[in-house]
Amino acid sequence: MRLLIGLFFQLLVLCLFVRMILSWLPLSPGNRFVRFFYNVTGPLIDPIARRLPRMSIGMFDVGTSVAFLFAWWAITLLSGLITSSMP
Repeated sequence: MRLLIGLFFQLLVLCLFVRMILSWLPLSPGNRFVRFFYNVTGPLIDPIARRLPRMSIGMFDVGTSVAFLFAWWAITLLSGLITSSMP
């Protein structure tokens, strides 16, 4: 069970990373590949990104990158707490 929970959180972090990379590329939001990652990670990233000012440095969206780092930290912390509390 512990392995399954750890795998779930690792896949979630991987999806967050892919979304961050996709935010840097000029892809259509209607693309099925892009839409999948936005739907999976939207509930985690969107509330954080809405609270940050919209900033870009060239093609890099700073708000999404900061939201990714915060969500990554929170998921890693939550994963550690859950797996360490299991018997």
